Amino acid sequence: MSRTTFFEEQERYRRATWRWTLLAAVAVAVMGIPLSIVLTPLVYLALLIGAHIINLFYTLPAALWSAFEWLATSVMRVVEAWDAHGAVAALRLAVGPAVAMILPGMMTLLGIWWRVRRRLASPDIAARAIATDDLEERQLANVVDEMAIAAGMPAPRLMIVDGAGANVAVLGTVPDDAVVVVARAVLDTLDRGQTQGLMAHALAFIAHDDLAIAARLASVEQTSARLHALEITSGNPLLLPLHFINLAVVVITGLLQTALITPIFSALWRTRRYLADASAVQLTREPSDLSRALEALGGEAVAGWDAAPLHVVVGGRGPQTPARIAKLARHMVAAVAAPRHWRVPGPLELAGAIVLLPLMALFGYLMVMVLIAVTLMAAAAMGLVLLIIYTLFGLIR
Repeated sequence: MSRTTFFEEQERYRRATWRWTLLAAVAVAVMGIPLSIVLTPLVYLALLIGAHIINLFYTLPAALWSAFEWLATSVMRVVEAWDAHGAVAALRLAVGPAVAMILPGMMTLLGIWWRVRRRLASPDIAARAIATDDLEERQLANVVDEMAIAAGMPAPRLMIVDGAGANVAVLGTVPDDAVVVVARAVLDTLDRGQTQGLMAHALAFIAHDDLAIAARLASVEQTSARLHALEITSGNPLLLPLHFINLAVVVITGLLQTALITPIFSALWRTRRYLADASAVQLTREPSDLSRALEALGGEAVAGWDAAPLHVVVGGRGPQTPARIAKLARHMVAAVAAPRHWRVPGPLELAGAIVLLPLMALFGYLMVMVLIAVTLMAAAAMGLVLLIIYTLFGLIR
């Protein structure tokens, strides 16, 4: 198998990152648009209830009730325009109602996401500062300083976690507030070279601004998981609209989280982890340091780290340790890279490109079809719920 330099590996994974980032954005849209449509009736229900309560004490302007009636009858007007003047006229007439049916739910969804992201920004991990009187911990601080100088970045804050389990993690949202958390067992298990490989990976992760990527991925997945976990158990018939909304949210999040979000996010994260591995080799000029550390630790868990939204260097989310060791051992050369030059792609690379392009086009087509199908399902559920709500409030007679 051919060996490559760490610069070639980095360039390869940066290209892969752009592809997976594009797919991740499409996947978020595929889930976000139907969820926004489904959540919109909940917003209008709250507005109608609030408006009627306020109207008991203060007479609201007639224009407000006219706006609600305009929304309630918009679908019927679009259907009538289609029958009378054709599809073009109906589409023109549908622009306003479509925005009104998506925007409130989208703003609600963004609000939920923003709140989840703020809560994920400060994971609770019981860590302490390094002990200045401990020789091994002072040596660890020196290693971090050396790797930071090699990476051309300020040294991040360093914290120690006591207890069972050996691993390294990075937490924070931007490089300026990044914290490298090291389990004390790492210092008891690894030699200086292995520790240097782990610290190089952690600092490469920070230097590539992967903290922001990690925060976005975790917040989207947590938002989806929390919406999926919502459950209305009351049998009150007045809560029938909420039951429809709950069912639609559970179906959309369960289906798309499993089929799109998790696989695509995992692939994106895998490319970022491989990129950090390649960058770690650039900093240490010795691929065996990181591979020996990965092999020695083997993804050992540290209590409380699984639930925290952080990047765990060994194990955790992304490629498994054996795959990373194999890449470090077989595909990378720790040497000063030769001058870059254009080369003719090999037969296998050309064949892979020929096969990959149609597959990506097919995948994109399938995602569009899924978006259309789920959006139609969401629109049907929204229409039914709005019909119930508007009938209850007398907006449709």
